[in-house]
Amino acid sequence: MPKKILLIGRASVGKTSIKKTIFEGENSKDLIIHPLEPTRGITSSIYSWMDLELVLFDTSGQELPFLLEDEKKQNKAFNKADVIIYVFDYPTWASNSQEIKDEIKEIENLISRNYIEAKFLLFFHKIDLINKKFREKLKLLKNQIQEILNLPEIKKIYFTSIHPLLIYNTYNAFSEIFCSFLRETSDLKHILDNIVKDFPKTMGFITSKNNSIIVQTEINDFDINLINQLHTKILEISQSTEDETLISKKINYIDSGSKILSVIIDNLNHFNPNFKNLIIFSENFSKENLNLIIEKLEIEFNKYYNKK
Repeated sequence: MPKKILLIGRASVGKTSIKKTIFEGENSKDLIIHPLEPTRGITSSIYSWMDLELVLFDTSGQELPFLLEDEKKQNKAFNKADVIIYVFDYPTWASNSQEIKDEIKEIENLISRNYIEAKFLLFFHKIDLINKKFREKLKLLKNQIQEILNLPEIKKIYFTSIHPLLIYNTYNAFSEIFCSFLRETSDLKHILDNIVKDFPKTMGFITSKNNSIIVQTEINDFDINLINQLHTKILEISQSTEDETLISKKINYIDSGSKILSVIIDNLNHFNPNFKNLIIFSENFSKENLNLIIEKLEIEFNKYYNKK
């Protein structure tokens, strides 16, 4: 059964551009130079994400106030939604954070009042407009946003953009969201979490054949300020298929700017053709530990796939 995804937010925050770039493959550079015409009403489109079928509803930003007041429009938009994503952008937040806060609370109340069981998530969009030095410390911004919003339940906040250098963040946001609907990726995340948690200052990722992150370990004591940079590094690694050292079980070292990290990569498409790489990053330089992680994960993956 298809999963229903609802994109909601003010006019010009980038909802339709997200849809066009992530699900329809349009060139993000073109959309930045030539913005799309505003969406009118509520439009629905059918997409697939790996083995998942999606129905994505894109709502008009100009009509947001009416949508939040009109019961018929609410039924069309919110009824049977699996995921509701409120998109707000950096410029609007900088100038009208109180109004954004009020809208989020209103949507929260609407969901509660109508017993809607959908996940309610936030996309803080157009992070390319944030000063680069501040962008590298998104944890501080996230804490600030959560403090200002003061929601009864802290919502998951994703930092997104369609800028070519940052669009990976948006792919990864959707990958994490859809992971919970896909039994296989959910199981693999559980395996990855269980293995990596025993190794300090280490993170693991699984990428798909289209170079998006489909599984990411829970953050333990790894430096959270490096996560955004790692997503960019993963894209570079995934696109460098000509370099055999990047797809072999060999320890490599990368400069993240503030730290040198060790990285090891293992190809996973023999388990599932939709998968590409297992990538392990560590702030420690222990070759033995990285090799041990790969060995343990291969054993667990083999067990998992031999059962299927």
